[in-house]
Amino acid sequence: VWYEDLPELKDGQFATNSQQVQQMFVNFYGYLKKLADNQINEVLNALEAKGLIDDTLIVRTSDHGEMCLAHDRQREKPFNAYEEVLRVPLIISNPNLFPNAVSTDSFATTLDIVPTLAKFAGVYDLFQFAFQGCDLTPLFTNPHQEVRDAIHFTFDDGTLPPRFFKTIPRRIRTIRTKEWKYSVYFNDEGTNYEYEMYDLVNDPLEKTNVAGKPEYLEKFRQLHAQLITQMVKLKTVPGRFSIYTEEMKQQKFIPPLYWPTEDEAEYEAIMDYAANQAQSSYRHRDHKEVIKAQAKDVDPDMWWLGI
Repeated sequence: VWYEDLPELKDGQFATNSQQVQQMFVNFYGYLKKLADNQINEVLNALEAKGLIDDTLIVRTSDHGEMCLAHDRQREKPFNAYEEVLRVPLIISNPNLFPNAVSTDSFATTLDIVPTLAKFAGVYDLFQFAFQGCDLTPLFTNPHQEVRDAIHFTFDDGTLPPRFFKTIPRRIRTIRTKEWKYSVYFNDEGTNYEYEMYDLVNDPLEKTNVAGKPEYLEKFRQLHAQLITQMVKLKTVPGRFSIYTEEMKQQKFIPPLYWPTEDEAEYEAIMDYAANQAQSSYRHRDHKEVIKAQAKDVDPDMWWLGI
C-alpha cells in the first residue's frame, strides 16, 4: 500500500480515523522498513563479494523513531518526546568480533557511537576528554552492565512558519531514566512552557502526565535538577533569553528557580571561550608530533581537538 493511497484531507494531511486507513499506514511503514533492509543487503552483499565482510565493522542506527499513529494518531517525529520517537535501533556487527548475537537493555545514545568506534580503533584514550558520549564496548562482554543512568533528549525545530513561533513550543529538553521521563517544552522567547512527566514503571505507554500533581512534586524537582545538569554538561542550555517573563507569570506551573537563567547561559559562554583559547594555545606546542606518532596512521585532524 503506497502513501498516496491514503485519503487526503483539505489541508494536505491524511485521514487516519478509520481502522482500515490506520492499517494501511502501518503496512506502508513496514514496507519502508523492508526497502531500507534491501538497501542494506546490497551493501552487505558487495562487502562479501569483495572479501571485506570479516574486516568491516558495521554500525546500523537511525536518526529518530516513528510515531506510527501512536498517541492519538500522530505521525513521524516532531514536537514530542514519546518513547516511539526516542527509541532507535543500534546494531554493531562483525562476524569475527561478535560470532553470537547479544542484546542489551542498557541505555545508549547516538553520542556514544564515536567514542565506541574510537575504542575499537585503539585511540579512545587520546581523545576521551573530547567525547560527550560513553564508550559502549563494556556492554559487549557484559550486556547487563550500565554505562549511563539517564538519557538526555533535545528537539529544536526550525521548520515552523513564523506565525507559530510564539504559540507553539518548538523546543524540548528531556531527561529519561529507567523509571521516569521528564520533558519541558518551550519556545525561543521563554514562554508557552509545557511539562510532561511519566512514571514509566506504572505507565509505560505514557498515558498519564503527572507533572504538576502535588504528590509528585519532590520527584519533579529531582528530575528537573537532573535535566539541568545534563543540559549544562552537554551544552544544550537555551540561548540568551529572559527566562521569567510576564507571560510566564500567567501560567500555573512554572518553577523558574529550577531552570537555567540568562546569567548561567552567559557563564557557559564565557567558559566555552576560555576553553577555546586554551585549546588554541595547545595547538602551537610540540605535542602535535607526539600525538601524531601515538595515533600512527589515524589523522588527528579528523577529531574535535583540531590538533
